[in-house]
Order: sequence, then C-alpha cells, then structure tokens
Amino acid sequence: MRETESVLQQFGEFLLKRQLVRPIAAPYLVRWVRQFLSRQASDEPLADQVRHFCDVLERSCRFADWQQRQAEQPLQIYFVHFLDPTERKG
Repeated sequence: MRETESVLQQFGEFLLKRQLVRPIAAPYLVRWVRQFLSRQASDEPLADQVRHFCDVLERSCRFADWQQRQAEQPLQIYFVHFLDPTERKG
C-alpha cells in the first residue's frame, strides 16, 4: 500500500510539473486513479477495466456528468503517459 501511495504522489507531481492540470485539480485526479487502483484485480484488458470503472460511476448516480468525465482523464494520463518510461524522462 505504501508503494501505491508513493507512486500516486509521484503521479501528482508529474501532473503539476508537466502542467497537465491546474494545481487545484491535481488532488482530485490522483484520487480517481487511487480509486481505480484500489479495485479488485482483473484479467480484463486495461481499456475494458477503465470502461467498466466509468460505467460503475455512471450507474452509481453519485457523481455529476463532469465528474464521470473527470475520472477518465487521469486514468489515461496515468497509464499512457506517466507509466511510460520515455514520458517520465526530463
């Protein structure tokens, strides 16, 4: 769990350093990734896992439309850009 929190802290710093989001929004994007990563492990392809996660958010009726859209953005940044070692250099 500590490793996950360390990686999430690095992700938050990545968002700010690259100026991908406004500083006020960074904690919310990190929280969406934390929520996604805390789910039960799955053998599904990652794209399907993300789609399922967003579908669950939509069905829960606990989040506004903009929050559901906001949840998908950091997952894309996290998996496509942050975890790609060529993106993290520099």
